[in-house]
Amino acid sequence: MTPYKIAIGSFFCFLVLSAVITLLFALTASLRRFMPLAWRVWAWGTFGFLAGYLVPGSVLLMLLFLVSAGVRTAPTDSESGFMIAALFYTPPVAAILGGFVGATVGYSRGRQKVQNADV
Repeated sequence: MTPYKIAIGSFFCFLVLSAVITLLFALTASLRRFMPLAWRVWAWGTFGFLAGYLVPGSVLLMLLFLVSAGVRTAPTDSESGFMIAALFYTPPVAAILGGFVGATVGYSRGRQKVQNADV
């Protein structure tokens, strides 16, 4: 299984699970006070995943473009092997880490809102 399949699969599992939990919190009166927590984890986790996926991939593609445009000299065999491996593995790994960090940020912000509402 490729890293991209793992990253995309985990992202869709996160989206579905977050949607179900947010809907459960919205429809259950006793859990409604946790709604700020649920949607913030969902939103920040999604943002973190997308940012983690797009930023390293864009940087690596820009490096490949600079080489093909002649701005940078052609890479050696070891450099090109490293660039291919980085292009293949970095975006999925960074996306999963970005989703985790985003969900953690969303959790901490949502927890503050829930605690302030309890006061």
